[in-house]
Amino acid sequence: MLSLRQIKNNPQILEFIKQSDSSTQALGYTEHGFRHGNNVSKEAQRIAKEMGFKEVEQELAGIAGFCHDMGNFFGGVLDIIIGARFYFIKFLLMIFLMKKFL
Repeated sequence: MLSLRQIKNNPQILEFIKQSDSSTQALGYTEHGFRHGNNVSKEAQRIAKEMGFKEVEQELAGIAGFCHDMGNFFGGVLDIIIGARFYFIKFLLMIFLMKKFL
């Protein structure tokens, strides 16, 4: 399995985040780059831990949090506004369901 450390050191992923940040800033939004991704990653891991998820699930939540804005430069304004939140919530729901039924 990929680790959060590997994701954070992957040049392609870092470039996607960099481009997404540039795109959102060009549209007038606040920083959505590495600082933001790291903050969301830590928060996602904290929430997963509080919910009693296994360490591997906490790591996946951290990865999802770090990458949640990746690719915003492909979408429109609506995707930027609701897309990241939707996919993050969808990811947490998926982990919850996996935990419950697997």
